[in-house]
Amino acid sequence: MVFKFLKNAADNFFCNILGFELSECKTKNFQNFYCSKISIYQNDIEYDAVFLFKKDTLNLIAKNLLFEENLDEKAFIDLIKEAANLIGGTAKTMIEEFDGDSTYTLSTPEYLGFVKNLKELSLTYFDTSKINNRCFVLGLEEI
Repeated sequence: MVFKFLKNAADNFFCNILGFELSECKTKNFQNFYCSKISIYQNDIEYDAVFLFKKDTLNLIAKNLLFEENLDEKAFIDLIKEAANLIGGTAKTMIEEFDGDSTYTLSTPEYLGFVKNLKELSLTYFDTSKINNRCFVLGLEEI
């Protein structure tokens, strides 16, 4: 259930906030991504929402969200954590509207570093979308 809301929140972020059109990402070769995560807690259950972006995709986000181009490495790290925070916060709100019987909280977003291969992560679920010819990977790990 959490992944469905996370996917909807990510789609909302890219389409409604940033104005991108999403398409299907057909590649299975997921390499060289900037990675962040935010944890969503449902009572005593923890879900780690993981976000993987190509550098070009982060440049597009920076241009549309911050009206900035050519960010330095520190700004990329801040941007990927903020994207996790915006998507995670929207997902949390959606989940709470659907499931009023549970309590949900969010962690502070974290930068996980540069991931050379998606196989380095232990994801229970993942989904890909293409944004301007670059794949974005959304993952969820149930802890």
